[in-house]
Amino acid sequence: MNAEAKKLSKKLKKLLDIVENQRPGYLEAIGYGISTDAIYAEFSQRSIPNELIAIYSCIGNPPSLTSKVPFMWLDIVPLFEFIPFCKIKKEINEFDRKRLAHEAYDCDWIKPDMLPFLKNESGDFYCFRTLEKDRSIHHIYHDEEPYCVCPDLSSFFDMLYEMYKKNVFFTEDDGYLCCDWDLRVEISKNIL
Repeated sequence: MNAEAKKLSKKLKKLLDIVENQRPGYLEAIGYGISTDAIYAEFSQRSIPNELIAIYSCIGNPPSLTSKVPFMWLDIVPLFEFIPFCKIKKEINEFDRKRLAHEAYDCDWIKPDMLPFLKNESGDFYCFRTLEKDRSIHHIYHDEEPYCVCPDLSSFFDMLYEMYKKNVFFTEDDGYLCCDWDLRVEISKNIL
């Protein structure tokens, strides 16, 4: 793992620690990190961005559905969870199909250099660009125009950390992760 991936991994671990502190059992729910060798083996035919190495060195695969860990604990952002390592190639392919479908309608919202890392049940994604000079994070909707969230994954992790630190994200009585939307907007503006 190179220095950039290590730096991102360190920021993600800091974020995961605060999430685990507020939602005990979260780390078990998302699965523990994958070895760098296993990550490289999985993507042997493709160059691997530092962002994916950092993410999957910290998270892995959730335990089976028979686990004691409730599924709603997987969200890192309300309604969005990290794509498990065992599903990332499938989700990248699905994301590429979505991009090609958009291109068929002369819509270039999804760029060929984008890779997903968070997903929800509606087929919406958070993804990052993989251009040398553009590593921005985008929220891609299934039915709306996407928007840029942060200039890079490092800023995204910093923003989420601050949101957890200031209790923007909180767990309701039913276990689902919720958000104080007004405070989220305020913090996002201050960080970015």
